[in-house]
Amino acid sequence: IRDEKVKVLKALAPISPDGLTTQVVRGQYIAGYSAGKPVPGYLEEENSNTQSDTETFVALRADIRNWRWAGVPFYLRTGKRMPQKLSQIVIHFKEPSHYIFAPEQRLQISNKLIIRLQPDEGISLRVMTKEQGLEKGMQLRSGPLQ
Repeated sequence: IRDEKVKVLKALAPISPDGLTTQVVRGQYIAGYSAGKPVPGYLEEENSNTQSDTETFVALRADIRNWRWAGVPFYLRTGKRMPQKLSQIVIHFKEPSHYIFAPEQRLQISNKLIIRLQPDEGISLRVMTKEQGLEKGMQLRSGPLQ
């Protein structure tokens, strides 16, 4: 397994200088509210350098250059003071090749397999289904597969 992990890491496409603006988002949290209580921003935290430009949030798109993962984007996000502390893998399945729903709903059409690593380990499958009944027309909603 270790050797296969090394192969994947070696196959990661490097991010070019131009890609830093299109493939990477970096930031630093600011003052706000967490669980209804006021919290300071990173620069206002005790013992922090008020001139610091250290990132407290990073999101990036990674591409693996091999036959198995060609064309499959991997999105990684990490940060401090996020709304939830969790680790999960979300697999978005390909959209259907044709649509029977309104164009504005096309952005919503993506079934997802969610593998939750922590807390509360588990696996769930969320699928897009038509709302029940005729009075709502052809409306989509996301729901767990039961």
